[in-house]
Amino acid sequence: MNYIAGGFLAVLGIEDFKKKTIPVWMLLIGGISALIYCIKNLSIEVVLAGCIQGMLMIFISKLLKKSLGIGDGVLVILYGMVYGWEKTCVWLMNSFLLVSVIGLIMGCIYKTHKLELPFVPFMTFVHLGMCL
Repeated sequence: MNYIAGGFLAVLGIEDFKKKTIPVWMLLIGGISALIYCIKNLSIEVVLAGCIQGMLMIFISKLLKKSLGIGDGVLVILYGMVYGWEKTCVWLMNSFLLVSVIGLIMGCIYKTHKLELPFVPFMTFVHLGMCL
């Protein structure tokens, strides 16, 4: 399951890097796949607890006016459904740390405060690192 999720994240990461958006149809395919996996393998309590971080990200996205994408929040919901809230917390914290460090370095190099980085590629690298 880890490598399937890694491949899915990699495809989404490439799209996010190129277009700065995540296609809805890809999230729909991932959502259907995650739902099928959860129905067969997990209890409803585990699935709902895993969705909390993604719902919080969507809420923050609405508050901060597009600093985080809603697609990122939906992706975190899907990840949380499959992996649970503990692994999702670790994954998110490491993803935020990685994007912060890279953003800080790029901001210093390019001397700009208006830097927009796609988040899904960093999520992908962290997921693949956690699989090793």
